[in-house]
Amino acid sequence: MKPNEEEKRIFFLCFPRYFVTLQPIFRVKTMAKKIFVFLTFVVIIVLVVMALTKPEPWEHQAAVRELAMKVVSQEVASVQLPKEMPAEFAEQVTEKGLDMAMNAAGSFLQSNMQVEDYLVLSVGWVSYHGQTLPITVGTFGRVFVLADENDVRNALR
Repeated sequence: MKPNEEEKRIFFLCFPRYFVTLQPIFRVKTMAKKIFVFLTFVVIIVLVVMALTKPEPWEHQAAVRELAMKVVSQEVASVQLPKEMPAEFAEQVTEKGLDMAMNAAGSFLQSNMQVEDYLVLSVGWVSYHGQTLPITVGTFGRVFVLADENDVRNALR
């Protein structure tokens, strides 16, 4: 349906610069292109930052070891030692128990944990009871542990 002369005149009076050139249509396309280019640029910058700030493989093991130490400390603290045991000896037993547990956890991680390096992140995998499970994800300079304390507690038992 074509506009009549009266409608053209009203439109021209209200929007004089858009009447002949059809700028609104081209402006929408140009704005969409600008937004697309801007978002593409932002995504590329984020991917480059992710690639440059990936954590090292040892940082994955350190994060899992820290979680394991927290769980082992809680387990050792909950163990009731005999009351007739001297306090100094109980502290030594606790220290030795923590050292042995951390050595066991460290050797387990050395032999059963792999860190796969992808372009923008790294993933730590643990082989446990015939399964290979992701346990850590590293990006932006941080390592995020996917397992919680209960998972580690069950694995230690």
